[in-house]
Amino acid sequence: MAELGEILYQHRQGFSLRKIAQSLAVSRNTVKSVIKKAKQVGYQGVNTSVTDIEDIVCRICAKDSQSKSSHNRCVQPIFTRLHTVIETHLHQPYMTVRQCLRLLKEQHGIDASETSLHRYIKAHIQLPEATVIPLPTTPGQQAQVDYGYVGLLICPTMKKQRKAYAFIMTLSHSRYRFVYFVFRQDQQTWCDCHRRAFEFFGGVPKTVVLDNLKAGVIKPDFYDPTLNRVYAECEKHYGFVADPAKVRLAKHKGKVERSVTLVKQQVIAGREFSDILAANAYGERWCREDIAKKMTRTTGETPIIRFNRDDKPALLALPEIAFDPPHWQAATVQKDSHITFSGSFYSVPPGYLKQRVWVRADARLVNIYSDSNQLVKRHPRATHKGQWCTDWLDLPKDRRDYVLQTAEQLLSLAKHMGPQIHTMVEKIIDGTLTETRKRKVNALLRLAESYGQSRLEAACLRALVFGNTKLKAIKRILERQLDVEPLVASDTSAPVSTEGCFLHDSKDFYSH
Repeated sequence: MAELGEILYQHRQGFSLRKIAQSLAVSRNTVKSVIKKAKQVGYQGVNTSVTDIEDIVCRICAKDSQSKSSHNRCVQPIFTRLHTVIETHLHQPYMTVRQCLRLLKEQHGIDASETSLHRYIKAHIQLPEATVIPLPTTPGQQAQVDYGYVGLLICPTMKKQRKAYAFIMTLSHSRYRFVYFVFRQDQQTWCDCHRRAFEFFGGVPKTVVLDNLKAGVIKPDFYDPTLNRVYAECEKHYGFVADPAKVRLAKHKGKVERSVTLVKQQVIAGREFSDILAANAYGERWCREDIAKKMTRTTGETPIIRFNRDDKPALLALPEIAFDPPHWQAATVQKDSHITFSGSFYSVPPGYLKQRVWVRADARLVNIYSDSNQLVKRHPRATHKGQWCTDWLDLPKDRRDYVLQTAEQLLSLAKHMGPQIHTMVEKIIDGTLTETRKRKVNALLRLAESYGQSRLEAACLRALVFGNTKLKAIKRILERQLDVEPLVASDTSAPVSTEGCFLHDSKDFYSH
């Protein structure tokens, strides 16, 4: 009523709708609506006295109340007629008042507000009260984990502010807490935070209750959740059992949810940290010396006392080696028999072309698994981007043999096929085996498959006699069967020198 009176008073004084809206932090449509209702009950703008404004406000409120009561009197008999239907709907699983109203509109054409239906249900239908059962936990039995957004903190590496999150692990029995601020929520950070928490507690709880973030759970399911591969390895390494809570049901991990609020209120609020390292240093002191020594209402003791007396002796022992979070990633085997991982290339054995495989990489090794979780290949991890880690035995034999060919191997093969073939190969390689020359030599040696070694030997001899090492010339000799025709030279045991054979004597070019 005070707000309505102020709107009318400012309007009477001649203020614009925009100025009234800005002054009272309401919309102009609200101001316009109030003035319209006031005019309906006798408001006359500047002609209205200040003392009359209070009466006009009372008339507006009475009219609105009468309108609501009238509407309520109209819809209540309809709800009474459909009492059994409403009651049946409300006892169905997952039913809400809003959904019940939707069904009444769809099935019976009821035009009523959600508030009216709420009022009817409260007055005429007895619904079962929701009860909460406390779940006591034994010492060392359970920890609850969660992330909470805490605003911006300075990254000491990048020298700028970044979004920061608080990782919190709370032991359910003692309420002893661990807090660590991070910039990322990926699977490596998630497992690293678990490691830090276990080292902070000096042991590992038997179960860890978590929500369904991707770093922990790939496929949420109330009965059979699928854990992230990296988190599953972390679970086995430390010996705890991951226990995902139901999706979007925070009360299943209420102890850590309460801790998220406490961190925001007692660590972050009103403080400025030089960087995230300073925030983590303060957070550790807060966990050990501040919140740990304050009595908890639900236990009647301080967390540090319950932790040292009950939780700590019951925790699982830490393994000798800390968990090194690996990196899992799906990859596709390309046509070159390699997969790409972190900018480097790793070969995969034949039989997996165009198939999806899984890559597990740690600081030393890269393991490649099939979809059926069988180890396919293992490589040392590349030291830099763009590096090719190729096991030549992974390539198809024909491609592997061609890539690994050397000049010595080609010359040795040619020598076994014939002396003239060997001489031709020597002239083609000419001391340096380039890719073009390698292709040419292989094409030359393949001619023996079509024409036989003896004919290729004769064709190479004929080409050498005329000083021609072109592949097309040798193929033409074989196609036209010129290799079977006798050479002009009488001695065909060696190439015939043709140097100067087409030159004329100087006397042929002048007359006496």
